[in-house]
Amino acid sequence: MRSVNGADVTTVQRTGTSEIRIFQLTHAGAVLDGFTIRNGYGVSGAGVYMTAGTVANCDVRDNLVKNWAAMNGVGIYMAGGTVTNCTLRQNSSSSFFNGFGGGVYMTGASSLVENCTIVDNLCSNDGGGIYIAAGSVSNSIVYFNNAPSNPNYRSGGNGLACSCTTPDPGGTSNITDNPMFVDSSINNYLLQVKPTLSPCIDKGMKVAWMTGAFDLAGDPRIQNKGVDMGAYESLVPVAGTVIAAH
Repeated sequence: MRSVNGADVTTVQRTGTSEIRIFQLTHAGAVLDGFTIRNGYGVSGAGVYMTAGTVANCDVRDNLVKNWAAMNGVGIYMAGGTVTNCTLRQNSSSSFFNGFGGGVYMTGASSLVENCTIVDNLCSNDGGGIYIAAGSVSNSIVYFNNAPSNPNYRSGGNGLACSCTTPDPGGTSNITDNPMFVDSSINNYLLQVKPTLSPCIDKGMKVAWMTGAFDLAGDPRIQNKGVDMGAYESLVPVAGTVIAAH
């Protein structure tokens, strides 16, 4: 299922007051590409529940779990499959029980989150941005999330690589610096290039699929020396020649 013009202009959301999940993927060949997914309510994976398949180029936001049951993974619950080039933001759990993983809850060794921006999510217990029971996260930004324990991430193992988060998860090529978004107050999660260069630019790990691929905004996935962390690439201006006239 692919949108024609991308997540900025194509939204699938819950209306009314029923407890409802927006999408469910259970087949390895299933693809969900180019949607804003919002206002799912009351169930694990209120935005997306997946055991297989791919979610790409989506903005998963404003999903909510709020009841007395044990609910995990408000934005996305994944027991398998891949989530790539997505933002997960402002997903929230206020469940009085477990409440693990405000943005994403991962379980299953075949789960992969890659080149995603996971910010401003909330859960009531542990892993505000992402809870990694199994699986791996790479080339992603997991920052500015909130929870009583482990506000950005909870990892059952060394589940993060080439990513920006805090505190330092160890592992391969992770950084803890502020990612320096252009303006997160208006949901602009592009990486800043001026006046100071974001530490996430060119710090990701290049993999085969990125050649000829595009980011969430539809720009080339690789624009400078390497791939950027997060869902968006930023073009760093090349210094030109200045000739002074007298």
